[in-house]
Amino acid sequence: MSAATQTRPFADSFEVLWSAGWRGVLPLPPGRKFPPPRGTTGYSAPLPSFADLWAWAEDRPNANVALRMAPGQVALDVDHYGDKRGADTIAEQARRAGVALPATWRLSSRGAGNPSGRYLFRGDGARLVTALPGVEVIQPHHRYSVAAPSRNGADAGRPVQWIDPAGRVASRVPSPAELPELPPEWLALLAASGGDRPEPLSLAEGDWSAWVRALEPGPPCTAVQRRLTAAESAVGGREGGSRFEHARGHVLGLLRLGEMGHHGVREALAHLRAVYVRAVADRADEGMAGGEFDRMRRPEAVGLLLASATPEQRRVCTCEQGITRLLDSIADPGERAEAARMLGVWA
Repeated sequence: MSAATQTRPFADSFEVLWSAGWRGVLPLPPGRKFPPPRGTTGYSAPLPSFADLWAWAEDRPNANVALRMAPGQVALDVDHYGDKRGADTIAEQARRAGVALPATWRLSSRGAGNPSGRYLFRGDGARLVTALPGVEVIQPHHRYSVAAPSRNGADAGRPVQWIDPAGRVASRVPSPAELPELPPEWLALLAASGGDRPEPLSLAEGDWSAWVRALEPGPPCTAVQRRLTAAESAVGGREGGSRFEHARGHVLGLLRLGEMGHHGVREALAHLRAVYVRAVADRADEGMAGGEFDRMRRPEAVGLLLASATPEQRRVCTCEQGITRLLDSIADPGERAEAARMLGVWA
C-alpha cells in the first residue's frame, strides 16, 4: 500500500469504487468509523452523486471510506474475536436455513485468516433483521461498511482490505455484479417479521414456463457469464462439496439475475444443465441427472423469489451489453443522452 493511499484513503479510492459500480460511497473522519456526513444514511437519505464524491475528495482527501448498501445489496458484518462469536452464529443460521452461505467478497481489517468482516451479497430488497449475536445485517436503511483503504483506529490502525471469495487479500475492487445472491432460504430466515416476509407465489407449471420464456434472451451478459463460470467450476468439482447443492444454488442465482433483467439466463441454464449431467454421470444416467437439474427450481424458493420481485423501474441489465442494448433501442438522440446520463455512461 502506498503512502498516498495511507494518508488519502477517500481521494485515492472514490473514483475506483464508483467505476466498479458502488454508489453508496461516503466519507468518514480519518481513522474512524463514525460519523458520516449528515443526511447521507437512513431510510430517506438519497445515495450520493459523483459530484458529491468529488467535492468530498477535495474537501477531506484523508477521510476514511464507507460503503452504504444500495438497493439490492446487503452485508453481514461478522465479529469473531474476544468474546464475540459471530462466525458461530453464521454456522448456526446455515444449519437452520439448510444451506451454507456462498463464498463472497468481504471487507476486513483483521486479515484473511480471521472470519471477521463484512460479507457482501446481492439481496432482494426485503427488510431483514438488523442484528444477531456477533452479527449485524447491513442494509440500505441500516448502517454502512467501512471500506478499503480506510484505517481502523479501533483496531490498532490496521488497514481495511478487500478479501476475495477464495479468502485471499485482493488488489482490486470487485463490482457489485460479482456478488452472489443471498440464498432465498437466508432471506426467509432473516426476514424482519412475518409482516415483512412475502408469501411465496404458488406457480402452476404453465405459469413457470411462461415466466422462463419471458426472460431476456441472447448471449449471457457479463453478470450472467460470471455466475455461469462460477457454477461450472463448482459443479465440476473444483470447489469440493455436493455437486447437487452447488448446482441448485447457482440455478437460483441465475434465475434471480434473469428476474432482475439480465440477459442470457435461459441459455446459461441450458449450458449448466449439460455441465451437471456430465458431472454426475458416474452415479446417474442422462435422464435421471437431467430430471434432478430440472427439479432444482424448487417451487417454494422460486415462488419466494418472484414474491419479492425487483421493482419494474430497476429491472434492467446494468452490464455493458445491457446498457448498450437499452441505449440502442432509444431512437431519439435527446432521450438517449438523458438515459445515458441517468445510467452514468456516455451515449
